[in-house]
Amino acid sequence: MASRLNSRENQEALAVFRRIKVPGQYDRAVCSYCGMNKAWNTTQFCQPHMVTCDQYQNHLQETGKQTPSFHARAKLDRETRNRTATVSIASLFNSPRKQNREQLFAKAVYTSTVAFSTFHSPEWTEFFRALDFQVPNPKKLANELLNRCYDQVKEEVQEVIDKSTYVGIVSDGSSNVSRARVENIMVIAKGQAYYWKTSEVGSVTASAQWSLRYIHNIVKELTKDRVEKWSSFATDTCDTQRSLWAYIHSTPGLEHVHSVPCDSHGLQLIIKDLLDPNKDSNKEVIPSALRDFFKLPAKVIAFFASSGKQLALFRDIQRSNTGKVKALIATVPTRWGTQVRQIKSILDNELALKSFAIHPDTTKTINPIIQDDLFWQRLNGLYTLLLPLHECQKMSESNHATVFKVYQRWIDINLHIQKCAQPGNNPWWEEVAQYTKRDVAG
Repeated sequence: MASRLNSRENQEALAVFRRIKVPGQYDRAVCSYCGMNKAWNTTQFCQPHMVTCDQYQNHLQETGKQTPSFHARAKLDRETRNRTATVSIASLFNSPRKQNREQLFAKAVYTSTVAFSTFHSPEWTEFFRALDFQVPNPKKLANELLNRCYDQVKEEVQEVIDKSTYVGIVSDGSSNVSRARVENIMVIAKGQAYYWKTSEVGSVTASAQWSLRYIHNIVKELTKDRVEKWSSFATDTCDTQRSLWAYIHSTPGLEHVHSVPCDSHGLQLIIKDLLDPNKDSNKEVIPSALRDFFKLPAKVIAFFASSGKQLALFRDIQRSNTGKVKALIATVPTRWGTQVRQIKSILDNELALKSFAIHPDTTKTINPIIQDDLFWQRLNGLYTLLLPLHECQKMSESNHATVFKVYQRWIDINLHIQKCAQPGNNPWWEEVAQYTKRDVAG
């Protein structure tokens, strides 16, 4: 039956379209009613036009001919989809889920990270009025509905933890928007990372002993006193955390916990030590040509940040050269990866910057930098040195990163650094070679 139907549809399309031979090109399909033509492929390629061709549809009505079978199917499909969409909306905003629609709306707002006041504009109000839905006010979104959503999600996460044979804990201290000292706890279960809680530390000294008591209580809470499920503990690499690892390993019942230094943090420390080495074992500041050089890209960025007119001129040059504006990115000390992105943003704008240097309206402040060929050679070398570290850092920050991938990643990083330390392999090979032999202060 299906083959006969398809054959009938093909005959219908052939009756409407004329196939025109074009020497040296693809054949063309020309509609006998409206004259529209397109490349001939198959008759199925012509069928959608027959549904929308007004002249052909008028012809069918005038002659009383039967609507093509595929047209009837398309119309039925559209009607079915419309009915389904209508039922879906109705089921969301009406009984039996009417009592749940506020919570569904609230969860969508939270996961979209939009302002709670977004949906109170006149246009949104009119839209929701048509659906007979009263948008909860910001106070309700920030309190009652948020608490309810939090409890629901926490219950779902707890269920995952309960079903997991092992769990990992990730801990990191920081300050919140009010500059209060807080401790953030994440849990890893079944290969997925979940945020668990943030606790205010207050004025207490967050020593290794205090941290052990705090973490131990958290583990008891989320494992329901089954601390043997705690398999790993990831933190940064500061002295306090390293002391905490030792305390954990010496605590009865926790000897099995595997301590994992933060992969991303360790990679960032390599980038920091290359760009700005601290002090040696004698507490003397380590001289660094790389540190001095890295001030030059920052100077270029700072120049445009401080002069709106010069920035506008530079953007005009960008549009003239490439047809679009490419941003210059500044480094942010607490934002990992911005050092590499700053270098790349300058390299991406090399042509525009050189054009800017010779423009008669420039103030010439940064011309000695961007007109120096050695600057561009060294900047390319620095990008080549840091990019693999940056790529590894992005991989380490993935929610699906696992411990077994870390070892090979650091082997690859070590091979890369050793290669860059060889004479002639990188403009900064001497600095890298010194880094590999450096004895820094503990």
